[in-house]
Amino acid sequence: MKYLITLLIFIFICAATSAQTMSVVRGKVIDRTTGGALPSVSITIEGTGIGTVTNSDGEFELKVPQEHKDAAIVAEHIGYKSEALSTVHCPLSIALSPAPIMLQEIIVSGARDIMIEAISRISRNYPDTTTTSTAFYRETVRTGRRYLSIAEATTDVQKTSYGLRYTYNDRVRINKGRRLMSQRAEDTLAVKIVGGPMLPVEMDVVKNADLLLHPEDIDCYAYKMQSFTMLDDRPHWVIEFQPIVTREYPMYRGTAWVDQQTLTFSRVEFTMDVSDREKANRAILYRKPARLRFRVLEVSHVATYKEMDGRAHLCYVSANTRFQCDYRRRLFHRTYTATSEVVIVDTAIETAPVKRSERFGRHEIFQDVVDGYWDEDYWQDYNIIAPTESLENAVERLIKRNKKTMDN
Repeated sequence: MKYLITLLIFIFICAATSAQTMSVVRGKVIDRTTGGALPSVSITIEGTGIGTVTNSDGEFELKVPQEHKDAAIVAEHIGYKSEALSTVHCPLSIALSPAPIMLQEIIVSGARDIMIEAISRISRNYPDTTTTSTAFYRETVRTGRRYLSIAEATTDVQKTSYGLRYTYNDRVRINKGRRLMSQRAEDTLAVKIVGGPMLPVEMDVVKNADLLLHPEDIDCYAYKMQSFTMLDDRPHWVIEFQPIVTREYPMYRGTAWVDQQTLTFSRVEFTMDVSDREKANRAILYRKPARLRFRVLEVSHVATYKEMDGRAHLCYVSANTRFQCDYRRRLFHRTYTATSEVVIVDTAIETAPVKRSERFGRHEIFQDVVDGYWDEDYWQDYNIIAPTESLENAVERLIKRNKKTMDN
């Protein structure tokens, strides 16, 4: 698994019910102290798995099923106190206060010992049976500010018990997808992401022991207690880790958020060491033209988990890869960014098991198997995070160009 690192995403959805029984709640989340907008705040309907997150301006839009119209809207963010508000007054204005950290109540243990114990508790802290989740996947490829491709899908993600600590039998099924391409005459390269929708399988760092958190690799890293913080209203240790050995494949450095009470990994951010160009290229590059020079600049991942019914479930996965390409004997190179994200919408759904014949392959290319076209109403009942302004403008240009092409 360590050799298979997918280039990854960006935008997400959070809930699906009938359009005729939906109401829309809009709002903005700010820092109560500074008044500044808070991006990436988790917005959920209390007592459900329906939700979304705020965009770069702290704004959100959430579709609420009729049966939950009286439920509170909960806003949660790392390092802040959670807030629950009724939807009587809309649009909602939510101000989050920084969460005080009671250091005198914290029992400080060695960072390495905490990581060892947290790894040993994975089988009891995460699902011990096969689960199936609904997820929203998105991948984008851009050069500079110009988007070359945007592809999205709703998927079913089937995962076996976390006690197994491997992903061989985990599967992803594409339910509905679409793509939009923007190739110009000067675009001599077509950049594609291999295995994209398999992101919640391959990058589930807690379940995929081959990726990072393997008990046998504990001595390959140095650990340092960075700080203490509140996450989902619970105190967490924040532990930095970095490799102290050299392997034939790239190692990772990063940060883990560990719940102080349950020793659950709630969030892990990790970045590949790309200092050895040949190692990094072998891990990332699947295929290229013979004359093309390829250089990895950055490979970073985020995985988050949320407690539900006494077990922590995968909630969100993202990955970002930057790289340079140029042909030999040319003076200038181009920098590309491939981004992918998955948001788990519902982990308690009842759906048919993902058959072997239905699963998306680890070496398949999503852009090559989906043929949907861009349509604002394509997702219907699904909540989609509003993109940033630059992406919004890029999509608008792509839509106009696509319509013009179809008219011709």
